[in-house]
Amino acid sequence: PFYNLCDDYSKGMIYPYYLNYQNSFTLGPVETIWTANGYARPGGVYMAPTANPYPFQIGGVQVLQAQRNALIGDDPGAGKTLQFLTVANDQALYPRNPTPGQRFLKPARNLRVLVGCPAFLVENWRDEIEKWYFAERLPLVILDRPRVALPPFGFYVLPYSRVAAYRERLLGEPIFDLMALDEVHYVKGDAAQVQRAAAVFGDGFKTPGLVSHAMRGFPMSGTPLPNSPAEVYNMLRAFAPSLLPGIHSRAAFESRFTTPDERGRPTPIRQSALQALLRASGLMMRRNKADILPQLPKKKVEILHIPIHGNIEDLIREEVELFEMARRRQYTTATELQNLVGHIMVVRKKLAIAKAPRIADYADYLLKTEEASKGRLIVFMLHREAIDIIEQMLTAKRIRCLVVDGRTPMRRRHEHKTTFQKPGGPPTVFLGQIRAAGVGLTLTAARRVGMGEVSWSFADNTQAMDRVHRIGQTDEVRVDILAFPHAVEGRVLEAAAKKELNASRTLDVRFADALTAAEEALDPDAEDIGDY
Repeated sequence: PFYNLCDDYSKGMIYPYYLNYQNSFTLGPVETIWTANGYARPGGVYMAPTANPYPFQIGGVQVLQAQRNALIGDDPGAGKTLQFLTVANDQALYPRNPTPGQRFLKPARNLRVLVGCPAFLVENWRDEIEKWYFAERLPLVILDRPRVALPPFGFYVLPYSRVAAYRERLLGEPIFDLMALDEVHYVKGDAAQVQRAAAVFGDGFKTPGLVSHAMRGFPMSGTPLPNSPAEVYNMLRAFAPSLLPGIHSRAAFESRFTTPDERGRPTPIRQSALQALLRASGLMMRRNKADILPQLPKKKVEILHIPIHGNIEDLIREEVELFEMARRRQYTTATELQNLVGHIMVVRKKLAIAKAPRIADYADYLLKTEEASKGRLIVFMLHREAIDIIEQMLTAKRIRCLVVDGRTPMRRRHEHKTTFQKPGGPPTVFLGQIRAAGVGLTLTAARRVGMGEVSWSFADNTQAMDRVHRIGQTDEVRVDILAFPHAVEGRVLEAAAKKELNASRTLDVRFADALTAAEEALDPDAEDIGDY
């Protein structure tokens, strides 16, 4: 259901507000709504005519319209980019400080929108902006090279790999109206990425980050906490510092929210308190696909054991021994630890290479069974060397392979996605490296995924699987995790599952509801969440 708003802006549609942004909705009359930031709008969401949005997307935009900053944390495949670009349309078209009798809409003003994203998502953002942003014709510049000319307004797409190089220059430009940080979990504050995190979020009181140079900021990720709930600290410090009174370091944040306290309340209870803080403040909008897309077919994950052959048993035994040495901390110096980790990585690569021929056989078998694969299959790996072997073997069997790894140019990545999604054509395998191809792609033409390797990070695995399990999928999805029996891969899956549980306690409302009663039972006199 929609209304044409007026002849002057008939290229867009006004969708009535939905009363419950989780799932249920009620249509009502279009009434003027005055918001705290000085907008006048009809009681609805103005969207591109081709959007055909789901109720939860309309409700999501409704929530974001009222926020200065917000984490868009919906599950992967729920349309976060569409919701952000609808907010951009809204900001361009609705007047500030309107006069009595003024039209709801006005001629679009020239927006300045900064989009930060991993380099391999740049082409995806180009397509999404052309598809969903219709308020005005704005230039789009990609800041992937030194000294790119900056127009006075438009969309500025900045790969995370270039943020440190562009920070000073962008801070000297006029302030941005909007900022999106896509797949924000790629910007972390650990030692490996400290320079990138400082360029985006700032370095305490020393140096401002890019987020300080935008009127409104929207970090986006379906898996915003890939390893630990403490990873939300940088976002809170940058976008909602008032929520952290008396907390001036990540260590203090972890002490408050992610470890057992002096009164013995266990970690899950404290993580639930952190979630309540995020939701009550309005900083986080997080919906699960099971709640908002009940019509989406199910996703089934199974482990398939690959038979051991040749010297594989010796490699597995060596891998397990090295893993146990690391787990028991059988090292005395940082150099010994570094050497141990390097040795483990070498053995894991050898196992992946040994597994590659079996994965090629698995792909060949499934593609010959049209009913199982629909002529499309996705295989994810961690190691390029294994991907090369699988590609060579499948090509020799005249099976088309589309490879996306860290070596694939951005435009080629986009072309492979388009080819894979196009109906018809020969049986095709999409071969992707988990970190390079596991985000920003819609691959719903397939319904079968083979995980030839798995990452220690549940976020990487979940994002990869959900390239298929997302809006547009009409068939039940099956994910096969292809593993050698008794190898460390089983422990990797266990570690990833624990990280996923920790993240869910902080992000997913079903955990917060379940833990409320537990908190009261453990400590009836516990502080109200407002004390945090």
